[in-house]
Amino acid sequence: MPKKCQLGSVLSYGSEGTVYSGSWCDKSAAIKVFSKNYIHRAENEMKLITNFNHQNIIKYFDLEYEPGYTVPSDP
Repeated sequence: MPKKCQLGSVLSYGSEGTVYSGSWCDKSAAIKVFSKNYIHRAENEMKLITNFNHQNIIKYFDLEYEPGYTVPSDP
């Protein structure tokens, strides 16, 4: 996991990955960790939400690849 991210408790999980509460650059954040098989979907999702600007849609900040990182086991 990138050093600027700290994972907290699990908020949600599914076949694509797990969403955690946590922090990113010392700010509260929801952090989505995609399963290895869904990285291509992660890229597409980030391209879509980059331009969203609505009060009911969370702000996208960053997409990082961490070689060798394994997704924590689903709860």
